[in-house]
Amino acid sequence: KNGGFSEVDEDGAVPLHWAIPPASAALYRAVNVDGMSGADSFRYRAEVAVPSRPATQAYTCKANTDYVLTAALKGDGTTTPSVLITTPDGKTRAVQLSSKQTKWKRLQARFNSGGATQFVVQLLGSAEMSRKPVATVGSSWFDDVQVYSQADAPPEAGADTPFTAPGPNLALHAPYKLTPPP
Repeated sequence: KNGGFSEVDEDGAVPLHWAIPPASAALYRAVNVDGMSGADSFRYRAEVAVPSRPATQAYTCKANTDYVLTAALKGDGTTTPSVLITTPDGKTRAVQLSSKQTKWKRLQARFNSGGATQFVVQLLGSAEMSRKPVATVGSSWFDDVQVYSQADAPPEAGADTPFTAPGPNLALHAPYKLTPPP
């Protein structure tokens, strides 16, 4: 819900349907400039490394169902904005999208819900924050964050486009010799 970040609270800072932990409130903000598909986007900005948690949104899903996550991301060259889907306890990761691009980059990935009936979408200012909950100095932007069931995904979400290698696998059946041996 509100993956374009156009609906905000009374203060205009927090996008509706998204939760920002109080300790991270100064880092994340809805902005009305330079979105991917419109003016609105969600910005992360840290001037110093401080403890930080991601902005999140909980979803109800069907067990053992294929989904497609789409997002538009961009960073400032020092950050790697990331969208991560986990179980509510945060222990199991379903999929993660990240981009080091300084211009908007639209990404998508398929995942299966497994036995889960809920998952959480996490927006991290930089991918490193998924391993260590400390803000990465820099800025990142998020837009058009959506989760679709694969059956309902629009064609532009790439739901029916599996990865195909761009050419022959040159390493297949090639002899390998490690020097020095392990």
